[in-house]
Amino acid sequence: MFDRSIIEFASGYAALGIDVPQLLAEAVRRYRYARRVFFTPPWEALFANDEERRHSFATAVAEYESLLSGYKAYGYEIVVIPKTSVSERADFFEEQLLG
Repeated sequence: MFDRSIIEFASGYAALGIDVPQLLAEAVRRYRYARRVFFTPPWEALFANDEERRHSFATAVAEYESLLSGYKAYGYEIVVIPKTSVSERADFFEEQLLG
C-alpha cells in the first residue's frame, strides 16, 4: 500500500497557485483510484518529527487541507478517520467497509 498519489502532485501545483500541467490533469482524470478515500487528519498529540518528516505541524495541516481540496475537486468522496482510540477507529473502518 502507498500513501502518496498522483493527485498530490496536482494539489501541490494548485496550492502554489500554479496551473496544473495539462498532461498531469489528464492523468488524474484518466487513472482513477477508488471513489471513496480515507483521510487521516493531522493529530498534534501524535505528531513527531524524524528523518522522514522534517516539516512542522502547521505545514502538515496546510498540506492536509490542500489534499482534501484536491481530492474533492477531482470528484472523490472523502471519509475522515476520527481521532479516537485504536479500537474505535477499527470499528469505524469495519462500519465504513462492511456497511
